[in-house]
Amino acid sequence: MKKSLLVICLVVCLAALIPLAIIGGGLLLYQRAADEGDVAAEVVACSVCLPAGLTLDTVFSDAPQPLSPKGDRRATTVREKLLQLRARCSGGRIYDSRGREIRFYRMQEWGNPPADYQEVLERERRELEELEKSYTVVKMYATVVPF
Repeated sequence: MKKSLLVICLVVCLAALIPLAIIGGGLLLYQRAADEGDVAAEVVACSVCLPAGLTLDTVFSDAPQPLSPKGDRRATTVREKLLQLRARCSGGRIYDSRGREIRFYRMQEWGNPPADYQEVLERERRELEELEKSYTVVKMYATVVPF
C-alpha cells in the first residue's frame, strides 16, 4: 500500500513538473535566441569600430594549416569571427565577451620569401606576443596558401 501510494505521488509530481520543464526550456530557448539576436545587432554595430581596410564581409582564414593539398584553408568573415567572440563596440573599440579589446592581425605569408624573412617572422612573433598580453588577437591568414 505504501509503495503504491509513493508511486502515485511520484507520477503526479512528475506529471506536474514535465510541463513546467518544457515551458521553462522553451523560455530558455527563447532567451537564448534573443541573446543571439542581441549579439548579432552588436556585431553589426561593430562595423564602425573596425580598423581601416576591414569590413564585416572581409574574408580570411583563422586556421594556419591548409585543409587540402591545393592549399585551401577554411574561410570565415570578420562578422562570423565577431559573432563567435560575442563582440561589442564601445568608445570606438571592439571588445569580446570577457571585456578584452579585440585586435586583428594579418599574418605574414609569402610564396617566395624575401631575403630577410627570418627577421620579419621574428618581429611578427614579438609583436603578437606583446599584443596577446593585453588583447584578444584575431590572426588573419590568407584563404589560400601562397605558393
